Amino acid sequence: MSYLVDKETLKIIAYGIIGAVAFMVPVMLVLYGLQKYKAAGARALERILQEARGAGDGADSGPVVAIEFYTYQGFLSASYQTHHELRLPHAQAVRALKGLHRFNLIWGWWGLGGLFIPFISWWNYRAQLRNIRRQVADNQTGVPRS
Repeated sequence: MSYLVDKETLKIIAYGIIGAVAFMVPVMLVLYGLQKYKAAGARALERILQEARGAGDGADSGPVVAIEFYTYQGFLSASYQTHHELRLPHAQAVRALKGLHRFNLIWGWWGLGGLFIPFISWWNYRAQLRNIRRQVADNQTGVPRS
């Protein structure tokens, strides 16, 4: 029987294919896991925002204020930062800020620079609370501060 390639070459080709598959399966599993992790974070973030929007329950929640906040999530080098600009009634804005800060404390640890995320989030949280108080005071007096 005549072969186009000898048995040694076939062995090398087979080992190459097995090696490629053995390398690609873990890579694909990691990428799939990262995708699921990011989707779970997005669902948690959406749930926080929905709860904050429903916090008014029809009662007077105070004047509408603007907030700006960043949330962080990720795992190792796959890190994501999301910028939120919201205009909500006072009570809902405070609740949204608490939820977004809590999200950072839970989901922000695992990305690059994760050890700094709690401090950055707390700093931004405090700054936005001061900004909300200023906006409420301006709305009550009718004179904006500069």
